[in-house]
Amino acid sequence: LGGNRKGEIRSMANVLITMLIGGLWHGAGWTFVAWGGLHGIYIVLHRLVRRGGLYDRVIPFAFPRRVIAQAVTLLLVVVAWVFFPAAHATGIALLAGAALGLWRLLGWRGTATGAETLLAILHVGYGWLMLGIAALGYANLDTALPLSAAIHALTVGAIGTMILAVMTRVSRGHTGRKLSADPATTLIYALVILAAAARIAAAVTPAERTDLLLGAAGLWIAAFGLFALRYGYFLLSPRKPAQ
Repeated sequence: LGGNRKGEIRSMANVLITMLIGGLWHGAGWTFVAWGGLHGIYIVLHRLVRRGGLYDRVIPFAFPRRVIAQAVTLLLVVVAWVFFPAAHATGIALLAGAALGLWRLLGWRGTATGAETLLAILHVGYGWLMLGIAALGYANLDTALPLSAAIHALTVGAIGTMILAVMTRVSRGHTGRKLSADPATTLIYALVILAAAARIAAAVTPAERTDLLLGAAGLWIAAFGLFALRYGYFLLSPRKPAQ
């Protein structure tokens, strides 16, 4: 097809054609062709952004560029999964996206936050997100892992943990409390993490499903119930001077 020797437009057209053929190679159907075309568009957009210098003009610092590029990659991979969940290449892309996210998480030096649970829980929540994306990819490649386990890692694990992490941090800040997790707050975090673990376990162990579901529900209710009791008092009381 001429490679990149006949200009940028011809080169990008070749990429699209190659990815469309690659989609057809995965299966004889329009869904697979569309899947290949979608990834071809991703590659072309990436080349356009890099060649046009958009990174440097909009985001002049290297660190934010890496963070944003990784976040956009994850978003595009998840979009591909939504529309083409059965494609094996989507599963591989999800695993690759999770690996990128894990690399970013390790770069944030989460081990240094151990002394402050209010900060460490944000790293845990992001870790749940990467675990959920990786589980989506693995479930796509191997039916031994139920898809529901991956979904609950993303919902109960990532979303549940991050909701409580943000609500506790914001509530303490707006009510003038010290930005540090007290024992009740630490217990809230532990309960939601255990709820996520129990819900995932219920998906992979059918024999114990009922008991684990009840346990997960109880832990989830306890986590949010304790938040309502502890932080409801803060939010309904007069604001303290900032600490």
